[in-house]
Amino acid sequence: MSENIPTLFEWAGGAEALSRLTQTFYDKVARDPIVGPVFRHMSP
Repeated sequence: MSENIPTLFEWAGGAEALSRLTQTFYDKVARDPIVGPVFRHMSP
């Protein structure tokens, strides 16, 4: 019997979901009053 066990990448939603997660993370970091200034001069 063969089980179709998804990879961690598939379980997390694949490339599209991880791209959305990454973009949301960077948006929130940029707006955060504490960590935002630390990363303000860094390019994404």
